[in-house]
Amino acid sequence: MTNLNIVFIPRKILLLLLIFILSLLPSKLRPEIELLDRVIAVVESGVIMESELNSRLQEVIGRIRETGSELPPKKILEEQVLERLIMEEIQLQIGERAGIKISDAELNSSLSKIASQNSLNLENFKDSLESQNISYRDLRETVKKNMIIQRVQRGKVGSKIDITNEEIENFLNSEEGKTKLAEEYNVQQILLPLKGNSTKEEIKKAEKKGKSIIEKLLSGESFSKLAASYSSGQNALEGGSLGWKKSSELPTLFS
Repeated sequence: MTNLNIVFIPRKILLLLLIFILSLLPSKLRPEIELLDRVIAVVESGVIMESELNSRLQEVIGRIRETGSELPPKKILEEQVLERLIMEEIQLQIGERAGIKISDAELNSSLSKIASQNSLNLENFKDSLESQNISYRDLRETVKKNMIIQRVQRGKVGSKIDITNEEIENFLNSEEGKTKLAEEYNVQQILLPLKGNSTKEEIKKAEKKGKSIIEKLLSGESFSKLAASYSSGQNALEGGSLGWKKSSELPTLFS
């Protein structure tokens, strides 16, 4: 089976409060700020964005409501849709590696069939989409991806590759699949620096400020706002964000 590296990026945010540092770090040693809060999952060479998840969620919710069925809890629905997006991305990458190509003629034929199902020719179908603020180009790309996925599922990717949804599920649940999952955290900090020759009074003052910040945080105040107000870090205005980090990438101070 094709080895696939999948990294889930949980939406929960790990808020880490740095109360005081005994020495000032030179700016060149401070971590670069890289905000990746829109990335939900990384699947090998592809990514799944939060906007993509939200868009698909709205589609699914719309279809469920059309049937008059009761919506499942939001968290469960999000997990289901995200899993589907991951499975689709895996299959698209398998199709790409296997050299699956969809010609313009094949794609136009499929789009014409969709138009016919709506009692329209292709040009009128385009006009109908435009009136609904639906991008024909986006629909065309979606149909193309679906055609690739269908061919992968049918095993039309060569004699040595034959993959099904069940096999993908088995891979995701296997020990091999689980070992390839690396959780990441969106880390924030509040930096209250102290010089190496700080007096006891200065240290006590910093500790008092740190405790005050913790109390505000526990009372429900925004970490980002507190960072902007109190942190001396270069990323204070970004809410003290250090970006997404794996556990192994976190400073030992946070362990």
